[in-house]
Amino acid sequence: MLDKIKIILFSFLIFGFTLQLLSQEFKNTDSLEKRLYLTQGNLERVELLIQLADLYIYNKPVKALLYADEAYHISNNLGDEPQMLQTLLIMAKAYRLKTDLAKSLQSANRALEISSRLGYQSEYAMSILDIGKAYRDLGDNARSSESCFKALEIFEKIDNKKGIADALNSIGNNYFDQKEIPKSYEYYQRSLAISKTINDKIGIARGLNNVADYYSYTNETEKVIYHYKEAIRINSEIGQMQWVGINLMNIGEVLTKNNHPDSAVFYIRKSIAIFEKLNNIPNLVLAKLSLCDFWVSTGNLDKAIDLAQETYELVKDENLLRCTYQAALNLHDLYKIKGDLKNTCLFSEIQHQLNDSLETSKSLTKISQLELQAEFDKINQQKIIEQQRQNYIFSTIIIIIIFVFISIIIVIFARNRIKVKRIFFEQQRLEADIEYKNKELTSKVMTLMKKNEINSELSNKLLQLEKEAKSETIKSGIKNIVSELHKSKDKDVWEEFNVRFKEVHTDFYLRLIKNHPDISPSEQRLCAFLKLNLSTKDISELTGLQFRSIENARSKLRKKLKITNPKDSLVSFLARY
Repeated sequence: MLDKIKIILFSFLIFGFTLQLLSQEFKNTDSLEKRLYLTQGNLERVELLIQLADLYIYNKPVKALLYADEAYHISNNLGDEPQMLQTLLIMAKAYRLKTDLAKSLQSANRALEISSRLGYQSEYAMSILDIGKAYRDLGDNARSSESCFKALEIFEKIDNKKGIADALNSIGNNYFDQKEIPKSYEYYQRSLAISKTINDKIGIARGLNNVADYYSYTNETEKVIYHYKEAIRINSEIGQMQWVGINLMNIGEVLTKNNHPDSAVFYIRKSIAIFEKLNNIPNLVLAKLSLCDFWVSTGNLDKAIDLAQETYELVKDENLLRCTYQAALNLHDLYKIKGDLKNTCLFSEIQHQLNDSLETSKSLTKISQLELQAEFDKINQQKIIEQQRQNYIFSTIIIIIIFVFISIIIVIFARNRIKVKRIFFEQQRLEADIEYKNKELTSKVMTLMKKNEINSELSNKLLQLEKEAKSETIKSGIKNIVSELHKSKDKDVWEEFNVRFKEVHTDFYLRLIKNHPDISPSEQRLCAFLKLNLSTKDISELTGLQFRSIENARSKLRKKLKITNPKDSLVSFLARY
């Protein structure tokens, strides 16, 4: 008894809060609709229309479609494809909720095309997921699963957690439909865990509802009620009134199964009140049929038939085939239980006609989808061909550029090679010329040395004659000749050598003085002799200096040139200048 009181108190609290939220929601939509009425600018109008469509999507899908359709046409006229994409995604969802699957698939495919062209990965995956959900409603679980897994792969690649949770939930629904209950529970739990991680309350409420469905299948009543109540609490917080109604209806069905008639009828009636206020016909039909099941379970067959007949009359002119079929099927079963053969046959025939219409609708929807898919594939194929053409042009351009680049490199390389060869041969010619001039200079030096040697011999002979001469005048004359010969030897040899050396080694002295400004003229002259690789003996003969004096001069020169390594020769050092 205490449990019943708790259930009823909880229900009253939830229902009161629900009505308050409904009132608040209507105020919000009224405010937006007033703003829409006063708005003239197209861009602002489109934004308001999208907001209103999004608000009405679950509770009044038909009204949501009106707003979305207007938003689509304005954004289409403006050429604003991102806004068109948003409205198409809303329309795909709204048409699916309205069970107009052909238009749902058409909208989803159009969204797929635009998102593909814009490169919007998240919206592209949403479009694929919407197609998968529509396939599920068509009963094509294979294609539905294929689309859902494809969407999941894209969402995971771009790390869209909300999209991942939605795709996992849809995959769980497919497994549930195929009676693979443990597998569905695995995906429901994964979806719920991600929604909790990102605090997506819509996803959390959806996950709690589906987990509750799993526990309902496994007959774990306490867990079922707990999860539905948690879903109601969250859906109430975020104003998802349609889902509050669905959760309440589900609790009523569970309590009916578990023989809690008073509580069951209370929950079902509350769900009916919400769906009536929302004017949500599909869910209202489900809730009323659920109440019919309750009356049957309590033995009130006439009440059940009256309610089923009322439900059938409610939907038969609404062009909601699936709802009408469910209502007709329910009446058929109820009249059969009552034993009313006439009405049983009547609703059997109506049921078969509606079933044929549903199958035809499904077939037409599938054909429409195939046509849309073929058109989409054609567009994709054209894109692939165009991309291949662009790739071919790009590749051709790249190949031409590479060919031109290689050709330029080859020409540059060839020219550089010719230039290097020319420089090499020029260098060889210069080296040969220098070598020749060095030899010529050395030969000239040797000639000068020979001249000096002859001068020395003449000097010696004249000195000998001086000794033998008796006349002072002759002696004095000989001395003067010897003196002139000595002067002529030093001056002429050095001047001649200097002129010839500078002709061959133009900048030798400039570089030497630049690096060693304190070097003396005599040391410069010694450097020149060493540059020609003359030996100490040769230098001695040229200058008339003794060996020791030349060796000392070389030693001082090494210090002045800062040659510290004994292995480095003066000749090698001076060869660099």
